[in-house]
Amino acid sequence: MKFTQKANAFENLPEGHYTMEVVSVEDKPEFDKVNVKLRTSTGRSQMMFFNLVKSNGEPNNMALAALTSMWCGATGRDPQYDDGAETQDMIGGKFECDLVVRKSESPDGRVFENINLRNIEHVSAPGESDADDLLSNL
Repeated sequence: MKFTQKANAFENLPEGHYTMEVVSVEDKPEFDKVNVKLRTSTGRSQMMFFNLVKSNGEPNNMALAALTSMWCGATGRDPQYDDGAETQDMIGGKFECDLVVRKSESPDGRVFENINLRNIEHVSAPGESDADDLLSNL
């Protein structure tokens, strides 16, 4: 069967402020990667890819910090005080954030979009309704 791969088959969300829900988390420990699928309140999707180890074998502290920030936003917990922190705990959690797009160019001229989530604020944890969260703020 013949097929062709489409370039840019997945389109990133435009920059802006979003309420995101974590739909799925794919841990790839054999590659030191974590992939997170997010969905906006309007149903659009955004994939986030975290390479936790650099190509030289050193820890990728920026990726780990970004993943930790997302985990805190989705769960409403602090992993520093939570011995049972697991990436899967994020599934179903909601947070608000600003999505920022930075473009970079590789030495061979290919352009990449780097997606960063900033100002992440917890909305509701998995199993916690948005209404319960709003009532707790009164």
